[in-house]
Amino acid sequence: PRVPHKRRWVALALAVMLASSAGFLAAKRHFSVDSAPAITQLTFDGGRKTFPRLSPDGTMVAYTWDGPGGTNSDVYVKQIGRDTRPTRITDHPYYDGQAAWSPDGEQLAFLRDEKGDADLSGAGRISIYVVSSHGGHERKITDFTQMPIYAAVLLGTPSWSSDGESLIYADRPSADAPA
Repeated sequence: PRVPHKRRWVALALAVMLASSAGFLAAKRHFSVDSAPAITQLTFDGGRKTFPRLSPDGTMVAYTWDGPGGTNSDVYVKQIGRDTRPTRITDHPYYDGQAAWSPDGEQLAFLRDEKGDADLSGAGRISIYVVSSHGGHERKITDFTQMPIYAAVLLGTPSWSSDGESLIYADRPSADAPA
């Protein structure tokens, strides 16, 4: 009686191993290097660029750039293509960045360091603004709780609802509370 019981466990273990191997091979084939997306450089003008976001129609990219001099981060938009130039969307003396496209591609929501005091060591006033994706008048949506800029960066980029009527963002109830 003990031998058939042992055989069942061995058969079960073999079946689990075969199923796991088949799943691994299928996943490996699905995520193979051959099917990896193409990597395309979108900007060629130096400086530090972060938080790139493709427009909903895939023809533009919004990103945070510290400019040709590397002195001030703002939001830029650029048509995808080698011979296109970026358009500066925001022009503020302190950090503007982490833009998020509205579903229709007509607006960008972004974070702004209001006073330049949201450095790595101290709490400052970070706000969310919305602006046309072509530039123009900026509209303040809300202020975050007082926090260092790195905390706002870690909390992430605002996200639009699918109908473009709402923005979702992470915040914390007080400067010393978790997000």
